[in-house]
Amino acid sequence: MPAMDQDVLAEIKRFEADGTTDDPRYEELLMQHHYALHVCRLPLGEWPDPVVRSLAHINPAIFAPMRGPG
Repeated sequence: MPAMDQDVLAEIKRFEADGTTDDPRYEELLMQHHYALHVCRLPLGEWPDPVVRSLAHINPAIFAPMRGPG
């Protein structure tokens, strides 16, 4: 599997260092460059409806500390 684009990784790490992981851009980067390659392993537009619905209802107050930064 190819390594994450280093510019994207640097941007993700900046959000984490600044404590701004609640920024929508951070989530967008993770979805496109991590989740689509490592979680569902399909392009975002091809994810099955149950996966999309379940992620839409994640409680970030619980999920973010469990996942940790990045």
